[in-house]
Amino acid sequence: MLTQSEIKSNLKYSESDGVFYWRNPRRGRKIYKPAGYKDSRGYLLIIINYKHYYAHRLAWVYVNAGDLSEIGIDHINGDRSDNRISNLRLVNQQENLKNKSLYKVNKSGVCGVRWVHDRNTWDVRIGVNGKQVRIGTFKCKLDAVSAIMKARIKYKYHVNHGRCD
Repeated sequence: MLTQSEIKSNLKYSESDGVFYWRNPRRGRKIYKPAGYKDSRGYLLIIINYKHYYAHRLAWVYVNAGDLSEIGIDHINGDRSDNRISNLRLVNQQENLKNKSLYKVNKSGVCGVRWVHDRNTWDVRIGVNGKQVRIGTFKCKLDAVSAIMKARIKYKYHVNHGRCD
């Protein structure tokens, strides 16, 4: 497992802009040039000793130490390439899911709200402790949106939850 000292010996991290720079020039690497590349999901990956590491995990260990395998890191603003330490927080999987963006296949435009065609109603559900909790059904979309917003507050969802990326 990669340690904080190994990360620091290979990379320099700028906390203000969240960018890693190479310390050791090697094949195709230039000293003090930004390290890494974006994957298809928008995360920044950095290769060290022939292994791929997520830059947000490296940033957390670079600043705070710890074990790369046991940490869950959330990008607070939802931008997967924004690895400033001020934009990262240590969370478990359930907390991380409380700050997710709107799925691309969502048709209502609101996380947790869906149209039920055969009943002509809006169905509202929210995830709580790994289970779906049914909030209710509503004839009016505005009422459904109001209900999900109240539920997000009640179950301590992040204010960015359901944002459109």
